Amino acid sequence: MPLPSRKATSAPETVPVESARRLLLAGCALDRAPVRATKPRVIALVRELGFVQVDSISFVERAHHLVFHARLDGYDPAHLAHHAESTREAFEHWTHDASVIRSDWLPWWTHRFERSRVRLRQSAWMRERLGRNWRKTILEVRDALGRLADAGIPLGNQSVLLAGVNDDVGVMRTLIHQLLRCRVRPYYLYQCDLIHGSAHLRSSVAKGVEIIEALRGQLGRRNAWSVSKSGGQLYVTAGHDTFEAEVRPLSLDAVD
Repeated sequence: MPLPSRKATSAPETVPVESARRLLLAGCALDRAPVRATKPRVIALVRELGFVQVDSISFVERAHHLVFHARLDGYDPAHLAHHAESTREAFEHWTHDASVIRSDWLPWWTHRFERSRVRLRQSAWMRERLGRNWRKTILEVRDALGRLADAGIPLGNQSVLLAGVNDDVGVMRTLIHQLLRCRVRPYYLYQCDLIHGSAHLRSSVAKGVEIIEALRGQLGRRNAWSVSKSGGQLYVTAGHDTFEAEVRPLSLDAVD
């Protein structure tokens, strides 16, 4: 049986540039003059935007606080903390990235919580490395890191990039965000040392660059190739061909 023919559709309507600009500004709550910040206005803005991405970049202030500073005059980070930590009118979890989300959207996230809870309970890795009371161990570590940070000791994480373990943008982003919640800042991302028996764990310089480029603008992080024979590090940037050339004469294959 032949399908019925479709009527020719008219050309799609277009939106004038000026109208599109106004719609964009309104959707970002930037179509009005800033008003005085209050706790009710902060949570109202979260509800209007839906969520605010939690960003670790901190030159003037952590980036998600700048979202509120630009829209609410006299905003104080304690306003947001009040709703996320006391009234629970907002909660922190993932959208496309870690975010503070309006709490009436929580039902859309609860299935993720349960899925993560089941995965942790069934994780042989957690039981093997942290013992049967691994939840208590994690809380003790977080508490210890907090006391170190309160004492003014800078805490930094130096990660070794391992093939099949953490050489993935999503895994590295999650690791760094969880460490930031413990007040540990990202410091270096290293390649595997050139030692015997490590070939199966070595990830390429290109993979390190890929991860850094994907996280650029979200995290302050550098990638260094740690070469034990050279006694130093080679900093890797997007133009990493030079560094590959410097490493290659060391003959990676010869090490194993």
